[in-house]
Amino acid sequence: MEHAAAQLKQGPETAHTAPSRFGPLGLAARRALFRVLRPYAVRQREFDTALLEAMAELARVVAEEDRDSELAQGLPDNVVEVETAIGALWLDGRDHLITPLIQEYGNWELDVCALLERTLKPGMTFVDVGANIGYFSVLASKLVGSEGRVFAVEPDPRTVSLLRANLSRHDCSNTTVLPIAAHSTTGQVPFVVNPEGAAGSGIDPDATDAVLVPASRLDDVIEGAVDVIKVDVERAEHLVIRGAEQTLSRSAAPVAVVEFWPTLERLPGGDAPAEVLAYYESLGFELGLLQTDGRVEPATAQRILEVGSSVPLMNIVLQAA
Repeated sequence: MEHAAAQLKQGPETAHTAPSRFGPLGLAARRALFRVLRPYAVRQREFDTALLEAMAELARVVAEEDRDSELAQGLPDNVVEVETAIGALWLDGRDHLITPLIQEYGNWELDVCALLERTLKPGMTFVDVGANIGYFSVLASKLVGSEGRVFAVEPDPRTVSLLRANLSRHDCSNTTVLPIAAHSTTGQVPFVVNPEGAAGSGIDPDATDAVLVPASRLDDVIEGAVDVIKVDVERAEHLVIRGAEQTLSRSAAPVAVVEFWPTLERLPGGDAPAEVLAYYESLGFELGLLQTDGRVEPATAQRILEVGSSVPLMNIVLQAA
């Protein structure tokens, strides 16, 4: 009792600082040991964490390689694999237009890529008409994210197999493949594969070696608003837009990047290049020239025809006026 009373008289701080059972020297030694061992324990935890992360990454890589190997088994012959700016892609080895350029430079149409990177935001909808092997579809899928939508439109069966495989290997679950020809009418259209490569294939009603492929207006197959559309279908771009008027009108500020052929006398359907530009303007679009960095320079129809007077084809941009 006297000992307890003495402790209380010393005050609360003194009462809680009773000597350790290790003694002053033992307590000091224990603290010193902890100071020595603590860095080792921290390093061990860091090593264990890094090891687990490395094992998880290895498992992911092996799973991807297994998946890619399985996908590759279903590809057509003469397919080449190329590392590109957006990741590895399978390309058509028979193609003499797109494939050699992507093999050499690792990218495709940097001006269009830059426009998509400037314009597409998470949750948006993108339509890739003339998707080919899926370069722009894969890029757009990453840009719009899981809440966005991508529609990849491609009629050539061989190219569609490459398109699907490339989308699968990049986990583009937000992308829908439409194996049709986008057109101004729904039905069938004569389609010709370019002997120099599938990249130059297109609709040609006058060709004797054409095959009929299913065609549809985009208005008949796409619901909801479309924010950005890319159209590259070998001279029939304006016919695709004709079949997408309702779809484009559902968006407050749609953007369309379309291939344009300024030096041809007549385009499919009988329109002259100047008439095609006038048609785009009649829909309420402002015409623009696509710059290499993805910016759009507003331009009159006359200005576009002047710039295009020395080139067979060019990309122009249609924006809501």
